[in-house]
Amino acid sequence: MSTLKVQNIAHTNGTVAATVDTSGRMLTLNKPIFSGYRAGQYSTTGSIIPTDVRINQGGHYNTSTHVWTCPKNGFYVVGINGIDNQSINIHLRKNSTKWKIAIYATINGQGWASYADHEVLELSAGDTLDFFLVTGRVFTDQDHYYQTYIYLLE
Repeated sequence: MSTLKVQNIAHTNGTVAATVDTSGRMLTLNKPIFSGYRAGQYSTTGSIIPTDVRINQGGHYNTSTHVWTCPKNGFYVVGINGIDNQSINIHLRKNSTKWKIAIYATINGQGWASYADHEVLELSAGDTLDFFLVTGRVFTDQDHYYQTYIYLLE
């Protein structure tokens, strides 16, 4: 058996790919993570565009196309949440095709309701994801935000 005694594994350009801590645990750096929020009412049919991208580690969310591209094969957690007092229909799309109905709620102004959908998906490098508003609106105000997120499980 061979033993490799190093603290960091790095590319020749100096970018650290992984670190081994003093307990022997391998720490993963630059894990792909995305989190976006929507401020302001939104009722345009199409990909829901975050007005505030708070985390885009790795740059896999494209602010021009409004889709997230999977950087490597793996299992990813994908989710959305929000609040509204009107009906709403949102699809989770994989590679521009409806993968599932993420949110379908008939509220009709009879009070407020929160909605959420969370999935674990097995994705391949190059797969794309977006949340697509089919009907309804995305409601936000100073206290309530629409949020979407994607991160790699490791």
